[in-house]
Amino acid sequence: MAKPTQTGPSSSPADRGAAPGRRQGAPSKPLVDLSQDAQWDIINKTGVLHKVKEHDKAKKAAAESAPSEEPLLLVALLMSVPMVMFHGMLDYLVHYQYGFLEEFTIEYVLRRELLMYPALVIFTYGTGRVKHSRIAQALFAVAAVGAGCLLIHYTTADETFGSMLKAPGLSCIWIMLIIQMDLTAALASLAVCIVYYHREFLLSFFDESKWTNAFTIKGEL
Repeated sequence: MAKPTQTGPSSSPADRGAAPGRRQGAPSKPLVDLSQDAQWDIINKTGVLHKVKEHDKAKKAAAESAPSEEPLLLVALLMSVPMVMFHGMLDYLVHYQYGFLEEFTIEYVLRRELLMYPALVIFTYGTGRVKHSRIAQALFAVAAVGAGCLLIHYTTADETFGSMLKAPGLSCIWIMLIIQMDLTAALASLAVCIVYYHREFLLSFFDESKWTNAFTIKGEL
């Protein structure tokens, strides 16, 4: 018995599912065929690249202007080490100057400096957290003026051994406040301390009796 012959063209399932008028495997063409120069001309006219560049520049400027986060605790721990050594050195000089080296023992040094170190760490960490505030800078300047003038008073006017023992601690506080301050506030506080140190010399210009006696002696000569 003969097999029936097919009357139409044979087609596979993939060919039957393909869209009419499009052969399978044929490359698709874009709806609008533009040259590369024309594409760049359209991009430049729309200003897309300029907007992207401006956004990148603004983002980069914001990243550069943002202050880097300071490891305050680490800074406090490290900075307190040389300050403790500085405090111990000044303490030794005070004992040496007044002839009390027999009291400057290892036990005395450990007792003083082991208490000074955590106090300096807390002080440095606390001032570092608020040093960017203008109110804090003003308070630092006032405190630095007080510590500096008091230190000058102890070392020039009241030179007793008990008063001089306060000088190492005041020196550390004064230095730490200067470090935490801005340049303007630090210079202003130092200027006040310099004026206080030379107060007698400056006040002598306003002493009328001094100038009167000077002119009298010159007239007699």
